[in-house]
Parts: sequence; C-alpha cells; structure tokens
Amino acid sequence: MKRHIPNILTLMNLLSGVIAILFLSSGKITEACIMVIVASFFDLLDGSVARLLKVSSPVGLELDSLSDVVSFGVVPGMLVFSLLNNGLQFPVTNYFAFSGFLFPLFAAVRLAKFNLSSDDQKEYFKGVPVPFAAWFFISIPFIVNEYGLTWLYEEWFLVPAVVLISYLMVSTIPVVSLKFKSLRFSENPLRWMLIIFAVLSVAVIHFAAVPVLFVVTLISSFFWIKR
Repeated sequence: MKRHIPNILTLMNLLSGVIAILFLSSGKITEACIMVIVASFFDLLDGSVARLLKVSSPVGLELDSLSDVVSFGVVPGMLVFSLLNNGLQFPVTNYFAFSGFLFPLFAAVRLAKFNLSSDDQKEYFKGVPVPFAAWFFISIPFIVNEYGLTWLYEEWFLVPAVVLISYLMVSTIPVVSLKFKSLRFSENPLRWMLIIFAVLSVAVIHFAAVPVLFVVTLISSFFWIKR
C-alpha cells in the first residue's frame, strides 16, 4: 500500500490544477492561483514521501510530469490568456492573449527533456524548473491586489515575460537545486542564502518577493555555478 502513497499525492497535485482551471473558467483568478499553491505543496510532498518510504517507480516519474504540465503549465498559460483577454470568453478581444499558450507548450518540452536527461540534476537544474516558472505568473494577481500595480496585467509586460520565461525553461542556464545533501552552511552556502533571502523578502513584501526571488536566483545561480 505504501508504494501508492506518493502517487496519490501526485494525483492531488493534478486535481488541484484541474480545480484551478475550473476557477479560471468562472473568472475567479485569486482562487485559481491559490489552487496552484496547493498543487505546489503536493508536488513537494510526493517526492519527500517517496524518499522517506524508499519507494519509487517509472510510473511515478511520468505521473509527476503529467501533473506538472497541468498545474504548472496549463494553468499559468490560461491565467495569462485570461488576464490579457479579460476572461476566457470567446470571441477573443485581444489576440496577444494567445501568447499565454506558449507557456504550457514549452513547459511540456521542458518536462520531457528533464525525464529523458541522463545528467544528474540534483545539484542544479539545466533550465528553469516548471513549478518555479509558474510561480512567477501566479504571484502577479496577488501583487496587483496588494500594491495596485495594474501595469502587470498589460500586454507589454506579460507577453515578453511569457516568451522569456518559456525560453528559460528549455534553455541550459544553470539554476540551483534546493535539494540538500546535508544541512551544513559550508556545503550549501548559495542554497541557504537564497532561503534566508526568500524568508526575509516574503516577510516584508509578501508575494512581490516571488518575481524578485526569481531574478535573484537566476543571476546568483549563473555566476555561482559558472565560477
């Protein structure tokens, strides 16, 4: 029975993504973003439980990627479409809204490449992980709600952001992994510095910390790993 527990948690990730889509179709943007956060919790939990129980399977790996495509690929793509089109209704009033669909396409490619990669990506990832990229977009409605930065909904910001982050997902840019072999600071200086920075940023500026952390992680990873 215990070998099925991680897969059940992975399916809860998928279910959260499906519910997020239902919220988006009803125009409930904030609720949809909350469900992506819930999906992130299950995505983190399934791997941890699998390692704790010492169970893993090829089915679990594929199921995890399929769930991630929905929760962290399709949902952010539909979110961008909805923001630019002022909803999911047809006919489309802003054709730039279709740019949002680049995100799930590139997310699927990223996950397929990751599954087939022979490289050990425990120390750092090649390209931006899909859940991390998804958080950039699901943080936007919370930032707008708190700080009133409505320009974050404008096409001049969202379209380039989708194009750039979609590219970063399938690129080979190094991004540090937060998987610890030990908790010693001397062995994980960048990881601990990023975690401390994230905690302090969230405490001060809340969801606005997400895009800031996104940029800081990319820049610090590039220079730290490439040195």
